[in-house]
Amino acid sequence: MKDKGSVWKDMVTRNHLLENSIDELVGSRPGWVPDMAATLPVSVISDMTKSREMGFKEYISTEKSFFNLFDFLWQNKYIPKPKNCRE
Repeated sequence: MKDKGSVWKDMVTRNHLLENSIDELVGSRPGWVPDMAATLPVSVISDMTKSREMGFKEYISTEKSFFNLFDFLWQNKYIPKPKNCRE
């Protein structure tokens, strides 16, 4: 992403976004999470049974959480809202 700084700066200006650099938005190594997940030597199995048995009953769906995050980023002008986006 280091070579995309000027592209991002242009998008910020064109879309009236908050002034920030691409590194501030995605970090200096945006690909570290998928890189790590793809190279882990073990599989990960996740189960929420123990959490629920201990009283942690509330949850939010992954899809809802994802859309909430992007709604926040759009509303606060961190990223431009896609033209074909749901309202």
